[in-house]
Amino acid sequence: AAVAAARSAAPRGARVTMDRAGELWRVRVEAPTPGPGALSLTLKAEAAALDESRVSGPGIPGNPDEPGGPGDATGSVRAAGSRGSANAGRTKGGTRALSEKAEVRT
Repeated sequence: AAVAAARSAAPRGARVTMDRAGELWRVRVEAPTPGPGALSLTLKAEAAALDESRVSGPGIPGNPDEPGGPGDATGSVRAAGSRGSANAGRTKGGTRALSEKAEVRT
């Protein structure tokens, strides 16, 4: 899902890579710019996000296993920021479906 989101936002012909570094997922995007000869260049961008499934636990904001948390079986979802989590409403397994490293060309 994360690679697909990065790919949809990246320009055509961009190289999108994703890998894990400890508790962080890193997404890198490299795209060539159009231009004649020496005026063309490659733009690079990188983003990192904490793998919340590795740091969740009792008392941690946004814990999906906590009753009433984002992963609660009742289907209830709190508004973002209601417990200090910018990712309220995401499921615990959201990043687990990703491989340790992925590369996609658009």
